[in-house]
Amino acid sequence: MHFLKLNNVKGKGGKMMRKIGILSLALLLGLTVGISSSYAMPIMLDVGVAGITGTATDADTRTGVFDQLGLYIETTSTRLPLNQFTDIGDLRITDLLASTSIDTEGLNAWGTGWELTGRWDNVSGFVTGTPSGGVETYTYQAGTINFYADQVPNYDFISWQLGSSDDVIATFTDGTPVARAQLTSGTGHIWFDAGGNPTTGDTVTYWKFDQMLPNFWLDSLGNDLSPYVSSVPGFYIESEVDTNTHNIILALPEIHSQHDGSASIDVVPEPATMLLLGSGLIGLAGFGRRKFFKKG
Repeated sequence: MHFLKLNNVKGKGGKMMRKIGILSLALLLGLTVGISSSYAMPIMLDVGVAGITGTATDADTRTGVFDQLGLYIETTSTRLPLNQFTDIGDLRITDLLASTSIDTEGLNAWGTGWELTGRWDNVSGFVTGTPSGGVETYTYQAGTINFYADQVPNYDFISWQLGSSDDVIATFTDGTPVARAQLTSGTGHIWFDAGGNPTTGDTVTYWKFDQMLPNFWLDSLGNDLSPYVSSVPGFYIESEVDTNTHNIILALPEIHSQHDGSASIDVVPEPATMLLLGSGLIGLAGFGRRKFFKKG
């Protein structure tokens, strides 16, 4: 109703008031969407910055624009006293997910391509629920993941046993470090059948980047995203990792499992920045309104 009334106000003051009010609403709605549900900012990668030649014929080393990174992950979780757990994991980026086919610069092309891998070994949290109850819930509290880009695809998951405790660690940590992210929160589940055997699971975790190789991670226009990690106050880069869990093997106190899913990246305003921008825009709209009525 407020903005409908503005549309009926006459004169220059009314026009300015309408513009300020609509601009405030648009910006506030845009920021709210960005902070709460977007997590799918279109990006591209410049693999040449990491020393990778690439295989495209377009004379550059940039990938096409994509929305999410496809993931394959193997993890080993260890149950600790007091319902706590620690987790190690190896991952590789399987694809660059976009609405159409894009230039990947030869991602995962054996012999001519490149790879993007990652590893963590300090993820932790606590567990609630029991197999007899049909589900266990894992609450993720802390952890670090490092990403590497390498000219030679040589990731090596040991196929005879799922989980990361037996993988060739060196093949997931070679190449050029391109990013580091800190876990901020997350939740996972393992479902069990009536006999207490694990069947399926899922996880959704959130990561805040604190390191990015400059000019490797780009927005859809080719702008470097790394300044948001260190030099743009009030904003940060977050990734939402959404996976399904399969082939769960209980070897207590360890649990080995396999995950596939996707990760998206977004530039997010800090809560304090959100409030500051919101109050500033509302104040600006109020100033315009007072000025108009003073003139009227």
